[in-house]
Amino acid sequence: MQNEIKSQPPIKVVVADEKDVFLKRLVDILTKAEITVMNTCGDLKNWDTFINPMDLPDVALLSHHMAEKDSLNRARQLKEKYPTIKLILLTFDHENTRIEGMKRPFVHGIIIKSWLDPKEIAFCVRLANLGYIFYPETKKK
Repeated sequence: MQNEIKSQPPIKVVVADEKDVFLKRLVDILTKAEITVMNTCGDLKNWDTFINPMDLPDVALLSHHMAEKDSLNRARQLKEKYPTIKLILLTFDHENTRIEGMKRPFVHGIIIKSWLDPKEIAFCVRLANLGYIFYPETKKK
């Protein structure tokens, strides 16, 4: 699998997160990993303009806790409209029960924001782009 991950063509992503500092840090991490960030936004209210249907991203990274509190539904709608896009949720939650609640057939990965490891983020994006699923290991309480 390592060769498959390394030999991918350039990956295009979009990122939506309500925390501006985190959003900037994530863009920096992705750019340094040679992953092209096509667009960013601070909410999903206008997600139709967030994605260019003429130039679709490979992967969309979406905050699980966007301001309108309906991010899982928005993620599902995004996947229905653009089925080729792989979705990764971004969250501060690290409890096993909450992570389990985010797992859906349309979610290719979950990244815990407080565990912001640049290599792990790039690896997750690359895995999702290939169609693999990436969920973090969490501690059971």
